Order: sequence, then C-alpha cells, then structure tokens
Amino acid sequence: MARRIVGQRDVIDEILMAILAGGHALLVGVPGLAKTLMIRSVADAMRLDFRRIQFTPDLVPSDITGTEILEEDSSTGGRAFRFVKGPVFANIVLADEINRAPPRTQAALLEAMQEHRVTAAGETMRLPEPFFVLATQNPIEQEGTYPLPEAQLDRFLFDIRVGYPGEEEEVAILRATTGREGVELEPVLDGAEVLALQRLARDVAASEPALRYAAALARATRPDSPGAPELVRKYARWGAGPRAGQALILGAKAHALLSGRMAVAPEDIRRVAAPVLRHRVLPNFAAEAEGVGAERIVREVILRRHADVDAATVAPGGTPEPTRLGGRIGIQLAVAWLARTSLRLVYAPLKLLPVRRKVVMISREHTTEPQDFLDVREAITALDPSVRVVSLVRMVPPGIVGKARYALHMLTQLYHVATAQVLVVDTYAIVASVLTHRRSLTVIQIWHALGAFKKFGLSILGQDEGRDERLAAAMRMHQGYDLVLTSAEECRPAYAEAFGTPLDRVVVAPLPRVDRLRDPARAEATRERIYERHPHLRGVRVAVFAPTFRLDGTVTVDAAELTSRLGERGLHTVVKLHPLMHGHFCSFVD
Repeated sequence: MARRIVGQRDVIDEILMAILAGGHALLVGVPGLAKTLMIRSVADAMRLDFRRIQFTPDLVPSDITGTEILEEDSSTGGRAFRFVKGPVFANIVLADEINRAPPRTQAALLEAMQEHRVTAAGETMRLPEPFFVLATQNPIEQEGTYPLPEAQLDRFLFDIRVGYPGEEEEVAILRATTGREGVELEPVLDGAEVLALQRLARDVAASEPALRYAAALARATRPDSPGAPELVRKYARWGAGPRAGQALILGAKAHALLSGRMAVAPEDIRRVAAPVLRHRVLPNFAAEAEGVGAERIVREVILRRHADVDAATVAPGGTPEPTRLGGRIGIQLAVAWLARTSLRLVYAPLKLLPVRRKVVMISREHTTEPQDFLDVREAITALDPSVRVVSLVRMVPPGIVGKARYALHMLTQLYHVATAQVLVVDTYAIVASVLTHRRSLTVIQIWHALGAFKKFGLSILGQDEGRDERLAAAMRMHQGYDLVLTSAEECRPAYAEAFGTPLDRVVVAPLPRVDRLRDPARAEATRERIYERHPHLRGVRVAVFAPTFRLDGTVTVDAAELTSRLGERGLHTVVKLHPLMHGHFCSFVD
C-alpha cells in the first residue's frame, strides 16, 4: 500500500481494521485526498471482486441491486424474465459520494450491509463472502446532497476522517503523481484467507474489564446516563446505542490482531473509540450554536472514561489508588484553593496596566533557564531586537519559608504576565492556568510528551496514574488548544487526544531541541558522557522509568519491584527522578 498511497497510515489501518472486523466503513474528507484510490488499492491488494458505484441524484435502487430484463429465445421464440445482478454483488463495493443519491437509493444498501443478502424480483439472494461496503462522503458540499440518516450511519462500523497530508507528504505526492504511471499492486490475500482472518479476529480474547470498559464508553455518550461527562449532558441530544459497544469490541479485536496480540487491551479500545462513536453521537441545538461538534463530545468521553486495569499486570507494586480528599491532603488542597483565590484578587487590578512589547517565559520545572527558553529568546532577538524577553525560572522549594519566598516571586510573575503580549509556559504554571487573562494575550505552553499524558490523567498503561477527573480538569489550561506542534507525524493522533485538539490542528514542525537529539554526533557524545559517569551501563539494555509521585509521597509503581521484574527480562532499569522527589528505593536501583 505504501508504494501507492503516501501517508494516511491511520486511515489505512482503520480500513483494514473494519475489514478484519467484518464491518463497513464510511470515509469522510474533502475532495482530492485519495479516498477512492485508497479503497481501490485495498481491493487490488486482495484477490477479491471489486465494484464501484458512483452515486448521483438520478440513481435508483435497481441500479445497485440489479433488475429483470425480458429475453427472447432465438431458437423457440419464447420469452422469459432474467435477473441481471447489480454491482452490489461483489466482495468490495465502493459507494462513491454516497450522500449524493436520494434516500430510497441509499436504503437499497441497508439490507445488503446488515444481512449480506438482496431481495429482488421476489427472490432473496446471498451476496458473495467476504462482503464490505466502503463509502465516501464529501463534508463541505451541501447543495444537491442527501445526508445519511442516523439509522443508516449506524450500519457503518467506522466513520473514518481523512485529513490533509503534512508538508513533506504533499511534496512526496507531487513527486509520485507527476512522473511515470503508478505501480501495480500484487494481491496478497484471497477471499478464503480474508474469511479466516475474520474468524481469527473474533477469537481474540476480550476480558470482562475490557467488555465493561467498552460498555462504559458507549454509555458515557448518552446524556441521561449517570456516568456521562458534563459536556455530554449539556451538548448531546442522543448517544450511541448497544451496537456501538459491539463495534468497539470488534474493532479493538481487529486492532489487537494487527498489533500481533491475541487479547484486547484498553489501548485497543481507545484506538477505535473515535471512528466508532463520532457518527453515533448526535449534538443538540445548543452544541450547533456554540460550534461544539460530535468530534469534541467523543474526545471528552475518551478523556474522562478510564479502563479498570489490573495494576499488578502492568505496574507491579506501588499504590495505584488516587489521592483522597482527607486528612493532610485535604488541608493542602484547601490551602491551594485559598492561594488561587488570592492570586485572582491580586491579578485583577494589574490587568489595568498598559501592555508592553514583551514576551514572558515562566518555568517552575528547572533551576536554570531551560534550553527551550534559550531557543525562543534567540529566535525572538533575531527577528525583532526591540522585543523584551523576560525569563522567570524558579522551582517551588520545600518548606514553609521556601514557599513564602516563592510567593513573592509569583507577584513578579503576575506583574510581567499582566503587561506582556506573549506568555510562554514550560509544562505548567499556576499563573497561566488559574487566572483569567486578557483576550489579547497569546499563551504558548511547552509540554513534554510523557508529562502531558500524566498531567491530563492519561497513561499508556491504561490507568489514570492516580489522578481523578477533578485534578485532570484542573491541570488543563483550555478545553482545546488552537494549535499543537509536534516533531513527528506518528505523534499527531496521540497529541490530538491528549490535548483535546482536532487532528488537523496538530502540526508537524521543526523543534530545535528534538533536532539536536536526533543529531548522531550529539547523541554519541551524550552517550559517552553517561558511560564515563556510569560505566556499568555500557553494553546493557536500559529501560528508563519516570515514576509518578503524589502529594502524600506515594508512587503508582514500586521502583524496586519494577527493577526486579525487568531484570528478569534482561533490562537494566534507570529511574528518572523529579527534583522534588526522594530517591530512596533500594541499593540496586539506579
């Protein structure tokens, strides 16, 4: 497929998952994104019968299912009706621009998609197996189109969104399509092998917690459900039905199989949640008035619903329970609330001060100015030396006296933020997230990938890292960022989910620090410095572990236990500590 299609790996994966799950898929995207070419390429890679139906306003049901014709026997002169099968009698049917045909023609596909059979001329005929309907739809044209009704949308296992390619991919597309003719694909599967893979996908194990997680996701989209997030109760008119839960499990099984696993994990369900749910959630009038679409509602459900995972299987030791509002923790949270209220009262009059040509950069994660800030300062100075760049870097110290001094430092932060045009925040700063700023202030937040997932209550381990929904909501500066920059194409879907941002606003951009890390000479020099200081690491396989710690001092994973378990697999564990975290684990933990 990569020989013919440039990029769009997620779209191709979702098409393959739909085929393995035995379902149908709807591809939605603007013209020119190779939706038809992708479907045709999938058909070419399989030894299956392929038919394309171009839907138009004058298309009638018999054009799809077939029609009876009157034939005359030339030898006897007798006449008889004969049924001529339509293009639906194929293994892969491409319904191109399905929303251009009237509803009665669209409905002709319903029985075929659900029952894999067609009734015509008083006779019911089975369709060839395997049978898939892959439909395309243009979301920007509304004139002369007939939107698919919810009942028919529900027949599609996946609603696949096809986005614009990245810059490098678009250049590669121009290079590949303006030269010689495209390459031919060799079939790698036949019908019997596809059916065998479908049976194998259904044999993938789904545990009771996985089934409950899928059911919880589907139920969380219903506004009258007790577990529905506030955004769902406010903006959703109808949620997903039980068929969505079936699609979640089937899609997750197909994803697990494509990943080489025979058991469904929480990340498999999360991977297919968006294409399964986005066309099964119906926003209400208030949502349409405020620009809140089904995509936003589904993202909120995925972010707020966490899987119940046996922590011992993925994170040995530790205390995976979230911090509770009681005792000393309750007092600390009350003090934090008082501090936030005081900051708002102090900040309000400062916003009346005149704004200056100034960029303020704040970090509480470092003791010295981080490299990211140095890069920003250098770039701004090169573009416009008249812009003042203020860097406020100080960690929150332990102890009452240290925190009192830091409170004075925060007053300085408040003044500079109130009079700045741009605020750059390294990871997290109270002045950026708990205050109401002027609309003219541009806020830029620098997240490190692992920290971002933890701060928002997400985890690649499938558990919430001990953070509940209230704390995850408190750490989020906005419901969705206007723009997210990442250094790699493969990071875009994960970042879109983590930051609550549409995928087309997650942009691949050159990031100086990442580029330096990719420099082979710099990487080799860094490794040599590490080996000089820690010679026992030379020649061994190393696993880096960054534990999450809480206000009460507990961690989600016991470092000594994890080190012992990974050692049995030939991995040496190195623990990456936060400067405020203790390092007293055991003698054999680095």
